[in-house]
Amino acid sequence: MKQLVTALLGAVWLGLASASATRAEDKPITYTPASTVVAILPVIKKVDAQDDSAKGGKKDAAKDAARDAPLQERHVAKAREELGTLFTGHGFRLADDAAVQKALAEGKIDLSDEENQRRTVFYQLGKAVHADLVVFVIIESVSRHNKSNSFFGQQKEGKALLKLWLVDADREQPLLNAVQHEGKAASNAFLDNQLGPDTNGYTRYTIRAVGHGLDDILKDFFKPYPETAKPSGK
Repeated sequence: MKQLVTALLGAVWLGLASASATRAEDKPITYTPASTVVAILPVIKKVDAQDDSAKGGKKDAAKDAARDAPLQERHVAKAREELGTLFTGHGFRLADDAAVQKALAEGKIDLSDEENQRRTVFYQLGKAVHADLVVFVIIESVSRHNKSNSFFGQQKEGKALLKLWLVDADREQPLLNAVQHEGKAASNAFLDNQLGPDTNGYTRYTIRAVGHGLDDILKDFFKPYPETAKPSGK
């Protein structure tokens, strides 16, 4: 009987220890924003069949790409701006962009190459620039369409399909691993006017959709960290 009781107590102790370890492992990592440095890697914007730059076919591809390059750059700039605003707005520090570019050049790393879109590469870059966290975003595609709205009738809407990595370079641990999400933005006269004139009105919606998509993906990560500054507009 004594042996049976001892065995049962041992099993209970092991069960409690295992449960405690599991809870500790499941507990999310938290950071002190003021002392946490985030490296924002260059944003990659793919060109697909839904982009204006792909409409001319092979014959006009170079001309179309040259024409739409500024629009492509505006999507990338919006993503970079939004990431910076989100992290600094929650108190995090940003790694120097020049240091990131230097690390890429010295490592001969081309982030547009899918072979380099890996966590091990992100860990390497984070350590090279002494960053705690590294974030990398690909704009997979953008699209525009009209949608029916019971109040406004036909309303223009932009969409942006994004893929995002957020990794802890020190711990070599992914926090968000190749998370895909489609951001959306409906027409808004005030916000669209803030983006300025455009040869393609829909592009203003897809640019804002990029920002909305990043907000959505990172929303849960930022929950423990109150905003220190509110963005002026989306």
